[in-house]
Amino acid sequence: MSPRVPARGGEVRTPSAGATGVIIETERLRMRAHRDDDLIDLVVLAGNWEIARWTGTIPHPYSEIDGREWIARVQENHAAGQPRRFAIALKETDRLIGGVGLDGSTGDGSDEPALGYWLGLPYWGNGYAREAAVAVIDYGFRTLGLKTIRAYTDPGNTASQKVLLQCGLKTVGDDDGIENAAENRLGETGARAACQRYRHEHRILVQSARLCDRVSAA
Repeated sequence: MSPRVPARGGEVRTPSAGATGVIIETERLRMRAHRDDDLIDLVVLAGNWEIARWTGTIPHPYSEIDGREWIARVQENHAAGQPRRFAIALKETDRLIGGVGLDGSTGDGSDEPALGYWLGLPYWGNGYAREAAVAVIDYGFRTLGLKTIRAYTDPGNTASQKVLLQCGLKTVGDDDGIENAAENRLGETGARAACQRYRHEHRILVQSARLCDRVSAA
Protein backbone atom coordinates (compact mmCIF):
# COMPACT_ATOMS: atom_id res chain seq x y z
CA MET A 1 0.00 0.00 0.00
CA SER A 2 1.26 3.47 -0.85
CA PRO A 3 2.40 5.86 1.91
CA ARG A 4 0.03 8.83 2.05
CA VAL A 5 0.98 12.24 3.37
CA PRO A 6 -1.78 14.59 4.49
CA ALA A 7 -0.95 18.13 3.39
CA ARG A 8 -2.04 21.57 4.53
CA GLY A 9 -5.81 21.75 4.50
CA GLY A 10 -6.14 18.13 3.42
CA GLU A 11 -6.74 14.72 4.90
CA VAL A 12 -5.71 11.14 4.23
CA ARG A 13 -7.83 9.34 1.65
CA THR A 14 -7.68 5.84 0.24
CA PRO A 15 -5.46 5.98 -2.88
CA SER A 16 -6.94 5.30 -6.27
CA ALA A 17 -6.72 1.77 -7.63
CA GLY A 18 -3.33 1.12 -9.19
CA ALA A 19 -1.61 4.04 -7.47
CA THR A 20 1.91 3.35 -6.20
CA GLY A 21 4.63 5.26 -4.41
CA VAL A 22 3.96 8.30 -2.23
CA ILE A 23 0.64 10.13 -2.40
CA ILE A 24 0.22 13.68 -1.08
CA GLU A 25 -3.34 14.91 -0.82
CA THR A 26 -4.77 18.37 -0.34
CA GLU A 27 -8.34 19.60 -0.29
CA ARG A 28 -8.66 19.44 -4.08
CA LEU A 29 -5.53 17.75 -5.39
CA ARG A 30 -3.62 14.50 -5.33
CA MET A 31 0.12 14.42 -5.96
CA ARG A 32 1.11 10.90 -7.00
CA ALA A 33 3.26 8.86 -9.34
CA HIS A 34 2.38 9.00 -13.01
CA ARG A 35 0.30 6.15 -14.40
CA ASP A 36 0.60 4.78 -17.91
CA ASP A 37 -2.89 6.04 -18.69
CA ASP A 38 -1.78 9.62 -17.96
CA LEU A 39 0.00 9.66 -21.33
CA ILE A 40 -2.68 11.33 -23.45
CA ASP A 41 -3.35 14.12 -20.97
CA LEU A 42 0.37 14.60 -20.37
CA VAL A 43 1.17 15.02 -24.06
CA VAL A 44 -1.76 17.38 -24.67
CA LEU A 45 -1.14 19.59 -21.63
CA ALA A 46 2.67 19.65 -21.63
CA GLY A 47 2.67 20.10 -25.42
CA ASN A 48 1.19 23.59 -25.16
CA TRP A 49 3.84 26.22 -25.93
CA GLU A 50 2.58 28.36 -23.03
CA ILE A 51 3.82 25.61 -20.72
CA ALA A 52 7.16 24.94 -22.40
CA ARG A 53 8.11 28.61 -22.71
CA TRP A 54 8.07 29.14 -18.95
CA THR A 55 9.50 25.87 -17.69
CA GLY A 56 12.69 25.74 -19.73
CA THR A 57 12.90 21.96 -19.25
CA ILE A 58 9.85 20.64 -21.12
CA PRO A 59 10.69 19.99 -24.79
CA HIS A 60 8.54 21.53 -27.49
CA PRO A 61 6.90 19.99 -29.38
CA TYR A 62 6.18 17.35 -26.74
CA SER A 63 5.83 13.87 -28.20
CA GLU A 64 4.40 10.58 -26.94
CA ILE A 65 7.98 9.34 -26.67
CA ASP A 66 8.75 12.26 -24.37
CA GLY A 67 5.67 11.46 -22.33
CA ARG A 68 6.45 7.76 -21.98
CA GLU A 69 10.02 8.50 -20.95
CA TRP A 70 8.87 10.97 -18.30
CA ILE A 71 6.18 8.64 -16.92
CA ALA A 72 8.75 5.84 -16.61
CA ARG A 73 11.22 8.18 -14.90
CA VAL A 74 8.66 9.29 -12.30
CA GLN A 75 7.54 5.71 -11.69
CA GLU A 76 11.15 4.66 -11.11
CA ASN A 77 11.60 7.62 -8.75
CA HIS A 78 8.63 6.45 -6.66
CA ALA A 79 9.68 2.81 -6.72
CA ALA A 80 13.07 3.77 -5.29
CA GLY A 81 11.44 5.44 -2.26
CA GLN A 82 11.29 9.08 -1.07
CA PRO A 83 10.36 10.43 -4.51
CA ARG A 84 10.82 14.05 -5.54
CA ARG A 85 8.67 13.99 -8.69
CA PHE A 86 4.88 13.95 -8.77
CA ALA A 87 1.98 14.18 -11.14
CA ILE A 88 -0.69 16.67 -10.07
CA ALA A 89 -4.19 15.23 -10.37
CA LEU A 90 -7.63 16.44 -9.39
CA LYS A 91 -8.65 14.52 -6.30
CA GLU A 92 -12.25 14.17 -7.44
CA THR A 93 -11.42 12.49 -10.74
CA ASP A 94 -7.72 11.57 -10.35
CA ARG A 95 -7.17 13.12 -13.79
CA LEU A 96 -3.74 14.56 -14.55
CA ILE A 97 -3.54 18.36 -14.68
CA GLY A 98 0.18 19.06 -14.23
CA GLY A 99 3.40 18.18 -12.47
CA VAL A 100 5.45 19.28 -9.46
CA GLY A 101 8.73 18.23 -7.93
CA LEU A 102 11.82 19.04 -5.92
CA ASP A 103 14.29 18.03 -8.59
CA GLY A 104 14.46 21.23 -10.60
CA SER A 105 17.71 22.82 -11.72
CA THR A 106 19.45 25.05 -9.18
CA GLY A 107 21.10 26.96 -11.99
CA ASP A 108 24.59 26.58 -10.53
CA GLY A 109 25.12 22.83 -10.65
CA SER A 110 24.66 22.31 -6.91
CA ASP A 111 22.76 19.41 -5.37
CA GLU A 112 20.45 21.69 -3.40
CA PRO A 113 16.80 20.86 -4.15
CA ALA A 114 14.82 23.23 -6.32
CA LEU A 115 11.05 23.44 -6.60
CA GLY A 116 9.58 23.13 -10.07
CA TYR A 117 6.01 22.84 -11.26
CA TRP A 118 3.75 23.25 -14.26
CA LEU A 119 0.01 23.29 -14.66
CA GLY A 120 -2.00 22.63 -17.81
CA LEU A 121 -3.40 25.81 -19.32
CA PRO A 122 -7.10 24.84 -18.86
CA TYR A 123 -6.48 24.67 -15.11
CA TRP A 124 -4.85 28.07 -14.62
CA GLY A 125 -6.53 30.61 -12.37
CA ASN A 126 -7.91 28.17 -9.79
CA GLY A 127 -5.16 28.29 -7.18
CA TYR A 128 -4.03 24.75 -7.99
CA ALA A 129 -0.37 25.68 -8.48
CA ARG A 130 -0.10 27.22 -5.04
CA GLU A 131 -1.96 24.33 -3.43
CA ALA A 132 0.37 21.75 -4.99
CA ALA A 133 3.54 23.73 -4.31
CA VAL A 134 2.74 24.28 -0.62
CA ALA A 135 2.05 20.57 -0.14
CA VAL A 136 5.27 19.48 -1.84
CA ILE A 137 7.35 22.06 0.05
CA ASP A 138 5.99 20.75 3.34
CA TYR A 139 6.66 17.18 2.17
CA GLY A 140 10.23 18.15 1.34
CA PHE A 141 10.94 19.55 4.78
CA ARG A 142 8.87 17.19 6.91
CA THR A 143 9.35 13.89 5.13
CA LEU A 144 12.57 14.25 3.15
CA GLY A 145 14.31 16.35 5.78
CA LEU A 146 15.51 18.97 3.31
CA LYS A 147 17.32 22.02 4.63
CA THR A 148 16.63 24.56 1.92
CA ILE A 149 14.43 24.61 -1.16
CA ARG A 150 15.19 26.93 -4.05
CA ALA A 151 13.00 27.99 -6.92
CA TYR A 152 13.65 29.95 -10.07
CA THR A 153 11.33 31.95 -12.24
CA ASP A 154 11.76 34.00 -15.37
CA PRO A 155 11.53 37.74 -14.62
CA GLY A 156 8.62 37.93 -17.06
CA ASN A 157 6.67 35.15 -15.37
CA THR A 158 4.87 37.29 -12.82
CA ALA A 159 2.16 34.69 -12.21
CA SER A 160 4.74 32.12 -11.08
CA GLN A 161 6.52 34.71 -8.94
CA LYS A 162 3.25 35.45 -7.19
CA VAL A 163 2.65 31.75 -6.53
CA LEU A 164 6.11 31.25 -5.04
CA LEU A 165 5.84 34.29 -2.80
CA GLN A 166 2.41 33.13 -1.61
CA CYS A 167 4.01 29.81 -0.70
CA GLY A 168 6.37 31.59 1.67
CA LEU A 169 9.43 31.86 -0.53
CA LYS A 170 11.42 35.09 -0.48
CA THR A 171 13.25 36.85 -3.26
CA VAL A 172 16.91 37.04 -2.32
CA GLY A 173 18.13 39.11 -5.25
CA ASP A 174 20.23 38.58 -8.32
CA ASP A 175 23.60 40.01 -7.30
CA ASP A 176 26.87 38.11 -7.65
CA GLY A 177 27.61 35.62 -4.92
CA ILE A 178 26.95 32.11 -3.71
CA GLU A 179 23.85 31.07 -1.86
CA ASN A 180 24.20 29.63 1.64
CA ALA A 181 21.88 26.86 2.78
CA ALA A 182 20.02 27.62 5.97
CA GLU A 183 19.31 25.24 8.79
CA ASN A 184 15.84 23.72 8.74
CA ARG A 185 14.09 23.24 12.07
CA LEU A 186 10.69 21.60 12.41
CA GLY A 187 8.11 24.33 12.64
CA GLU A 188 10.30 27.08 11.21
CA THR A 189 12.83 27.59 8.45
CA GLY A 190 15.10 30.55 8.11
CA ALA A 191 17.39 31.39 5.23
CA ARG A 192 20.25 33.76 4.65
CA ALA A 193 21.61 34.04 1.18
CA ALA A 194 23.50 35.99 -1.40
CA CYS A 195 22.64 35.26 -4.99
CA GLN A 196 24.34 34.63 -8.26
CA ARG A 197 23.22 36.30 -11.46
CA TYR A 198 22.75 33.71 -14.20
CA ARG A 199 22.84 34.17 -17.87
CA HIS A 200 19.16 33.36 -18.18
CA GLU A 201 18.55 36.05 -15.52
CA HIS A 202 16.05 33.98 -13.59
CA ARG A 203 15.38 35.17 -10.09
CA ILE A 204 16.41 32.97 -7.18
CA LEU A 205 14.08 32.40 -4.26
CA VAL A 206 14.59 30.51 -1.03
CA GLN A 207 11.95 28.86 1.11
CA SER A 208 11.54 30.75 4.37
CA ALA A 209 8.05 29.90 5.54
CA ARG A 210 6.63 28.24 8.61
CA LEU A 211 6.02 24.57 8.00
CA CYS A 212 2.60 23.03 8.20
CA ASP A 213 2.21 21.20 11.48
CA ARG A 214 -0.25 18.76 9.93
CA VAL A 215 2.17 17.25 7.45
CA SER A 216 3.90 14.05 8.52
CA ALA A 217 5.38 10.92 7.01
CA ALA A 218 2.80 8.18 6.58
